[in-house]
Amino acid sequence: MGQGPSHGAAPPWVPAHGSRYPPDIEDKIMALAESPDTFLKPAEGDTLPEPFVIENHYDEIEAALQYDDRLAEQLETLVPKQIAESDFWRNYFSRVVVLRAEGQRALDKEKAAAEALAAKSKPRSPSPRPVAPVAAPPPDLEHSLPEIVAKARVSVPDSRVRWGVAGDNIALPRSVQIDVAHEFPNVDIVFIGERLGIDEQVRLGRAVAAAGKPCVMRSARAAMACLGLGRQFRAAHAPLLATVLSDSVLPRWAIVRALVETGHLGHVETVSHRLVTAGSFEWHGANALIALDRVFGPLQCVSGHARRLPGSTGPETAVAATFTTRNGAVGALVHRFCDDDDVVDELVIEGTRGRIVMPVEGDGSVHFFAQGSKEPIQVDSKLGTPKAKSSEDLLLGIIASGSSDQLFQLSAALSRSAKLVDVVLRSFYGDRHDHFWTRPDTWGRC
Repeated sequence: MGQGPSHGAAPPWVPAHGSRYPPDIEDKIMALAESPDTFLKPAEGDTLPEPFVIENHYDEIEAALQYDDRLAEQLETLVPKQIAESDFWRNYFSRVVVLRAEGQRALDKEKAAAEALAAKSKPRSPSPRPVAPVAAPPPDLEHSLPEIVAKARVSVPDSRVRWGVAGDNIALPRSVQIDVAHEFPNVDIVFIGERLGIDEQVRLGRAVAAAGKPCVMRSARAAMACLGLGRQFRAAHAPLLATVLSDSVLPRWAIVRALVETGHLGHVETVSHRLVTAGSFEWHGANALIALDRVFGPLQCVSGHARRLPGSTGPETAVAATFTTRNGAVGALVHRFCDDDDVVDELVIEGTRGRIVMPVEGDGSVHFFAQGSKEPIQVDSKLGTPKAKSSEDLLLGIIASGSSDQLFQLSAALSRSAKLVDVVLRSFYGDRHDHFWTRPDTWGRC
C-alpha cells in the first residue's frame, strides 16, 4: 500500500459521517483483529459485492493499521503464507459490514427516538425568543493550580535494578557493560547506545526481546523505525523505549493535560506547532507527536508531506502534518530543518476559554492566556526542579523505578509515534519496509 491515509481517513470502527457507533459495536469491530479466523474465512451471509477491490479500502486499511497493532501482526503472520492479501482483507471487511449495519440500526433508532421526543415536546403556540445560554465561567485557575502542580510533580525513588549497557559510556547506577552476544543473566534492563552500528543495535534489541527484558535505545531510528522489533517486544510482553521519550515525561506535560481535561481552556479547537531547527523529523517530529499523545491521547486522521530543498544534502528539510484529536480539535505541525541560528519552537493550544503557549522541546515555561487577556500566567512556575539532572536522567529514573503499566504506556506512545512519523514521511520516502534506515536510497522519490 503505497500511500498513507488520506486527510480525514478513519478506521473501520468509525462511521464515515463523523458520529460514533455504540461502544459495544466499536468493541466488536476492533475485536475482529484477535482471531486468525476473521481473515481466513468469510463471514456467514457474506454481502460484500464482487469483485472485492482492495484499492477502494486502502484509506480504511491504513487507518486501521495505524491504530491497531494486532491487525498488522495478523497481516504479517498470515500473508502470504496462508492467504493472499486481497482475500485477507475481503474476509475482514465481510465481517465489518455486518457489524456496521448493526451499528447503523442502533444509530437510526437513537435518532428516531430523539426526533419523536422533540416532536412530542414541541410547543403548540409560538414560544418567546430563546435566551442565549450563558457559558459557564472558566474554572478558577488560581484556586486549582496548586493541586494541578502538586499532582504533576515527579519523584523518582532510588532503584536497585541492574542495567546492562552496550554501545554507550552512559553512567548508570549498578550497570555492567555487555556485548551483542551477551545473554543478560544478571541484568534487569538493557540500554543500547549509538556507538553500535544500526544493524548491531537492532540485532541486540532482538536478543533483549527474546530474553524478555525491558530495553531502552538512544537511537530514535533504531527503536521507532523497525516495526518488526517493536512487535517482537510486544510478543515478549516487554517494553521497548527510547530516549526520544525524555521530554514527554517532564512534569509540565502533566500540567498541560490537566488544564485541558479540567476545562480551563474550554473546548480545545486548534493545536499548532511551529519548529525551525537543525535535525530531522524522525527525532523532532516524534518528540512533538509523543508529547501531544500524552496531552490528548492517540492522534487521529494523520497525514503529511515532506520536501527537501534543492541543493540540500541529507533528509527532509520541510515537513507539514495535520491531525485531529479524539475531542475533535484540528491540529498541524510545520517543521523546517536547517542550520539557522534562530531556533523557533512554539506550541499553541487554543480553546474557547483560553490558550496555552509553550515550547515542545526542553523544559521551557508553560504560559496560559485567559480569553481576552494579553497577560499570561506561567502555570509551571511553582513546579520546582525535578530531582534528575536532565530529562534523559528523569526518564531513565522513571524506567528503573516505574510500574510495568507506566513503562508499557510509554512504550505504546513510542510505537504510535513511530507509525505516525511513517505516515507523515511516506509520500516523500516511499513505501515502508522493515529496514527503515535504508531510506536515503529513496530520498526525493516523490
